[in-house]
Amino acid sequence: MFGAATTAQGQRPEREREPRWTFGASVGGFLRGNSNAVRQWLRQNSYGASEPPSCTFNPLLNRTCEPSDPYPRISASSHVSEMGSIGLRLSDRVLIETSVAGEQSGTALGHCDAAAVPVDARCTERFVEFEFSGISFGAMALLEWNHLRIGAGPAILLADWRMKPNNLPGVWTDAQYRIRSWPFFARIQYRYYQSATLDGPVGFTRFHPSTLFVGAGFMTSANNDF
Repeated sequence: MFGAATTAQGQRPEREREPRWTFGASVGGFLRGNSNAVRQWLRQNSYGASEPPSCTFNPLLNRTCEPSDPYPRISASSHVSEMGSIGLRLSDRVLIETSVAGEQSGTALGHCDAAAVPVDARCTERFVEFEFSGISFGAMALLEWNHLRIGAGPAILLADWRMKPNNLPGVWTDAQYRIRSWPFFARIQYRYYQSATLDGPVGFTRFHPSTLFVGAGFMTSANNDF
């Protein structure tokens, strides 16, 4: 019996070796995009005031008022993004992945109540319009355990914004689920960047752009092992 067990163990197939270099592409959406941070930031800096309601009189001369849309308003906001990545496997459990990703874009419109008493010093204009967009780069060390990859690493946001500064260092944390030998995977990623402020009005507080991204992707290798 001992000999049979030894023979069976010797015939057990070895674990398939993962390729050293891999290439991946992901597409997904923002559970929380930079539009949320921009909206909250404008509201904290007195640019979230609502306009007076629009009032009219009906045929019975009863006064009726319609509430105005709240500010800040976000328009042309993107909710879908893509990512591209290159992975280098250092061992059976450890790999490094570098990625480029699109960040949420859009236009924010803030409204300040210039008639408020006392007047807020930051309220230099009745409206302020703020466009935000950009791309980001990250490099993460990932630890693989069974079907799960978890990792973190430094990143940088290259923002096409009226920001000061507009190139913001940050951190990515990432979790991926993939069955080995399958080319498909799912991921959730949180991106957090250095604080910045609007290049213009004086006295604005700083804020941290941040993104929570969820998506699915496809992975291949240089020798097309998957």
